[in-house]
Amino acid sequence: MSLYRTIFLLLLCVVFVEARIVLGIVPSDNKRVLLKRFTPLAEYLSTQTQEKVILKIGKSYKDIYNSLISGKIHFAYMGPYSSYKAMKKNRNVMPVARVLTKGKSYYRVAVITGKKSDITKLREYNGRYFAFGDKYSASTYFVPRYMLNLRGVTLKQLSRYNFIGNQSTILSKVIKGDIDGGAVKESLAKKYQKKIKILEYSNKILNYTICANMKEASRSDMTKIKKALLKLKDKKVLRALGVEYTGFKRAFKSEYTKLNKLYGKK
Repeated sequence: MSLYRTIFLLLLCVVFVEARIVLGIVPSDNKRVLLKRFTPLAEYLSTQTQEKVILKIGKSYKDIYNSLISGKIHFAYMGPYSSYKAMKKNRNVMPVARVLTKGKSYYRVAVITGKKSDITKLREYNGRYFAFGDKYSASTYFVPRYMLNLRGVTLKQLSRYNFIGNQSTILSKVIKGDIDGGAVKESLAKKYQKKIKILEYSNKILNYTICANMKEASRSDMTKIKKALLKLKDKKVLRALGVEYTGFKRAFKSEYTKLNKLYGKK
């Protein structure tokens, strides 16, 4: 075997070994919990694509958003706002598949308060402390802010508001009475409804979506990832993601343009 052929084969082996797909995850919970939830999915996708799928847990929602539009990661699991904003910012970002929870590709947000709180309606948050999660989160910021506005409560009318991280933190602080209110997904609110009061539910919101940066992810990788997600029936993988997860459905860019009314140019 010639020296050049040997070098070529060695380089080919290196490229094959290092071939990988990076899937970013927004920090909707703490890192340990998210790794436990998404590692089975990464292993499943690695088997289906024959390429190593690496998880990147974001430091913030914006971290994953920036990583996707800049091409530092190939795919990202994001909420509807981050997905919508990324598609507007970079035309190479496309939705691949959206999560199904109990067979539905949407969810609702619940505005909650403490069990012993005297608050019974959203308009009573005037002069109270309301905590949001992340500035790029639909569930913990844009949707509850929109709901408060509809009831005549603006940010200026709150005695205080702050961004405190993810919905688990919001739930914990509501239960302890550290904050007057916040918002979490309906499934989480119902799980802890004996410890909180659910004041109001939002309208239907598009579920979490896996998006791809088509400039960084090859068409082949995107197709393999999409096919793998759409045919995912492994209950162990789905239950690891969440007890209410039942699969994925194909997502279309046109569905996200309808979010403009809610998010506007923010």
